[in-house]
Amino acid sequence: MTEADIIKADLDNLLLENGDVYNVEQETNVVDGMGNVTSVSASQFRIYGYLMDISKKDRKIHDMGLAVPGNRIIYLKASYGITSGGVTTSYSVKEDDILIDRNDYKWRVVKIITEPFFNDEEIYKKAIIKNISLEGSP
Repeated sequence: MTEADIIKADLDNLLLENGDVYNVEQETNVVDGMGNVTSVSASQFRIYGYLMDISKKDRKIHDMGLAVPGNRIIYLKASYGITSGGVTTSYSVKEDDILIDRNDYKWRVVKIITEPFFNDEEIYKKAIIKNISLEGSP
């Protein structure tokens, strides 16, 4: 087991113990040779992440103008693997994805602000999410 694998396992345990489950709605555009969108396919998958308020100490987010009411920070795994029929499919959260929490509140991923790496392996994602309906989430 490499050091990056150990770090990922520690993060995985932190997210499982302290985080929450979210359903992700992700759209993918199919583009033709001229750059026109020919179709849009939607997929859904489940993830877990740790949601927290934006603190005043997080100066980078304040400087970017992303510390506004309805926005929060979420920590996510770099990718989530879902195994079905012995085949594992890997999913990764991207900007503009919709996260749905356990209370059916919808959050849009506005900006992925960091993607820390260790020995050229992505460890986790830190993103800003915006509450679409401006409701709170526990």
